[in-house]
Amino acid sequence: MKYASRLLILFIFAGILSCETGAVSVEFEEINAAQLATFKVKNASEKDIQNLVTEISYFGREKLLQKDTVSHTGKDAGQPFLKAGEETYFTRQAPELTVSAEARVLEQY
Repeated sequence: MKYASRLLILFIFAGILSCETGAVSVEFEEINAAQLATFKVKNASEKDIQNLVTEISYFGREKLLQKDTVSHTGKDAGQPFLKAGEETYFTRQAPELTVSAEARVLEQY
């Protein structure tokens, strides 16, 4: 019985954590003719995001071309990068021959 209750508590705790970390998402939008990749960031949480660290993967037709880790902060000191419930966009220079990209959140605080 103890094992089952501990297992249940573990699943509930994991579910709560996954909901909290999944509240901020980064989605690839497009790559334009100048090789600028655009990404949309949504903050579905109730907390402002001061800093966001993302990992971006750039893909060619048949392979991974490059991976970048990027830190995003507010424009001014003390300003959040993204307020609760809002969305924004950012662009990054993509390597030549990039046809698609993926991004994921590594850290948010």
